[in-house]
Amino acid sequence: MGLQSGRNKHELLVGVGMPKSKKIDHVSFAVKDIDEVISFFSEVLGAEGVSKGNHLRDGYRFASFKLGESNVELMAPLRDDGFVAKFIERHGEGFNHFTVQVEDIDKIITSLERRGLKIHGEVSQGPGWKSAFIHPRDAYGVLIQLLEGSWG
Repeated sequence: MGLQSGRNKHELLVGVGMPKSKKIDHVSFAVKDIDEVISFFSEVLGAEGVSKGNHLRDGYRFASFKLGESNVELMAPLRDDGFVAKFIERHGEGFNHFTVQVEDIDKIITSLERRGLKIHGEVSQGPGWKSAFIHPRDAYGVLIQLLEGSWG
């Protein structure tokens, strides 16, 4: 079932029983130096509860923290061929994506694909979570991550 010619693909999403989003889980920024950026967020904006780790498979280091009631994630490249390094090379440091918690990610993915919208990359999952990205071309230039469950 393709999109009808001349119709905006996003118009077709209105009122079709799409599962509702629960909340924005976090916003994510691509940066060159995580420690420098953490210092800024901590000293200037009062960030708390910093945790760090490495995603060796995808070639990036990450840090997450609370900023008031909101969650923020920082990503920095561990190697030049990873997606974070490529993002920074093309766009510079800054906003990368935001993540929305959802209840039924498979239903959302099926509905999006039926409407011709693209999932960016592969669906990922681990114990207690499943995640996919909506391609920026289909989301007004914004990379949106869908998350069912919780990482922590």
